[in-house]
Amino acid sequence: MVRSLYQTEPCGTTEPLCQQYENQRQHMVRSLGQNEPCGHVEPLCQQYEDQRQHIVRALPQTVQRAAQEPCKEALEVSAANMEMQMNLFSRTFDKIFYKNSQEIFKQLHEKDQSLKSPKISTWELYDKAFKFQRVRKYKFVIEELNKLEQFEDNANLNLSN
Repeated sequence: MVRSLYQTEPCGTTEPLCQQYENQRQHMVRSLGQNEPCGHVEPLCQQYEDQRQHIVRALPQTVQRAAQEPCKEALEVSAANMEMQMNLFSRTFDKIFYKNSQEIFKQLHEKDQSLKSPKISTWELYDKAFKFQRVRKYKFVIEELNKLEQFEDNANLNLSN
């Protein structure tokens, strides 16, 4: 009965499909948020009241579980979104963006075998980020950017490792 509460049509597996049952189901849906039973014409037997109270007690737990486990956001499967996700990874190094980019790539690669994997572009972003170009020419900055370029090249050779 709990399975069929929010369905538009009653479940026919174990529950009887009579008018009385349908009225009772509609009454339960209407009275879910109430703490006391309402005075409608449907019979309020102990079994029905127990079912209603069980559902009222279970709703906050269900909502709490749903809040703890958020739904995975649907990804737009397009080459532009794939590049955007990889660009966000290049800026933040957040693995979620990398995984999203790779997931989009897999789906697009199934349709188009000639599609190339997106590349990490962190070095280019850092290289253009200097407000004063003479700072870019400092020895320490050059060494660190060379290291970053080596790591980026290594990662771009095999993104799956």
